Amino acid sequence: MYPDIRADQLAFERQCSGKKGYPDEKIANKVIGRAKWDRGVILRKYVCPFCGCWHLTKLEKASDGV
Repeated sequence: MYPDIRADQLAFERQCSGKKGYPDEKIANKVIGRAKWDRGVILRKYVCPFCGCWHLTKLEKASDGV
C-alpha cells in the first residue's frame, strides 16, 4: 500500500500553509514578547510537525466557569 499522500497534503495545508514560520525558538520568543508589548496579545509557540518551524497562535483565555 502507498501512503495517503492526499491526506498528508490536506493536513499540511490545514496546519502549516499560510502561517508564518520562525526558524528557531529564540526568534519566536522575541515575536511573542513584541506582540505582548505592542498590542497586548498573548501568544504561544509550537513546533510544526510538517515544516519543523516554530508557529505562533493566540493563547486562549481560561474559562472562569461563569
